[in-house]
Amino acid sequence: MDQSRLFRVLQRLTPNDPDPFGHHGTTHWFGWPVLAWWGTVALPLLLQWPVRLLIVGWASHVAVDALFGKIPLLPWGGWRVGLGLKTGGWLERGLVWGPLPLLCGWLIIGAPGT
Repeated sequence: MDQSRLFRVLQRLTPNDPDPFGHHGTTHWFGWPVLAWWGTVALPLLLQWPVRLLIVGWASHVAVDALFGKIPLLPWGGWRVGLGLKTGGWLERGLVWGPLPLLCGWLIIGAPGT
């Protein structure tokens, strides 16, 4: 999304420090998935599940970006936090083949326990 034409136009129109519409800018702020999850409470139950699956995917993407890069602390950018771990290493492969399939299976069988 942050590489779309609209975001590139917005990036040219805004200051570069911080760059809210650059890659890992406003779309990678951890607060958006939290607010989106909270916003699903008003949806009918039939719609909550698929919308929340999308939010979980978005949140996990942001979380992994915080592990292997940096994410903004504020929605408009600015200070960034993250561990900056090496990509392509054993830890990244372990996440892809370890907890991720388990989480997907848990979601597929209806997220028991929630």
